[in-house]
Amino acid sequence: MRKLDYLIRKNRRKLDIVRYKQELSVIFDVTFNDGDFLDMEDSDVIISNFLDSYRSIPKNLCKKYKGDQQDHLRIDIDMLCKLIEDEFWYLITSKSDTCGVCKVNVKTALYKYADIIGLDGDSLCVLSLDKRMGICMDYFEEYEDGVLLAKHELGFWGLSGWIS
Repeated sequence: MRKLDYLIRKNRRKLDIVRYKQELSVIFDVTFNDGDFLDMEDSDVIISNFLDSYRSIPKNLCKKYKGDQQDHLRIDIDMLCKLIEDEFWYLITSKSDTCGVCKVNVKTALYKYADIIGLDGDSLCVLSLDKRMGICMDYFEEYEDGVLLAKHELGFWGLSGWIS
């Protein structure tokens, strides 16, 4: 990364992180401090690791849900939460590039998916601290038979015991 780009990101972080901490604090009902966020270099590594793993997810580990299938999505989130420990994972959002990746309770993040997607704009991405497991939920709109539908896609890797 060029030094100028780094300095621009660092300056933007100072401007953006205050609001971002407040938004996360409302969602997770805990106070976030500057120390809860990784620095930009470590965040870049985590983001890169997440994206590399996400791109290699087999299609049978991705499920799509139409707007009227939110109950099915919630059931599958419950199933995922039974497969994972109640622990901290890395949260990656669109603001992680400048504000840094932070650690959050993964189960809380999954249950608060709508709030996090609202904050991010289109996705919820979490990566286990050992980087062996990850979950990504994307929100998108798609035309089907001439009707615009809101949809979610849930993808994951490294989790055993999933029933599709």
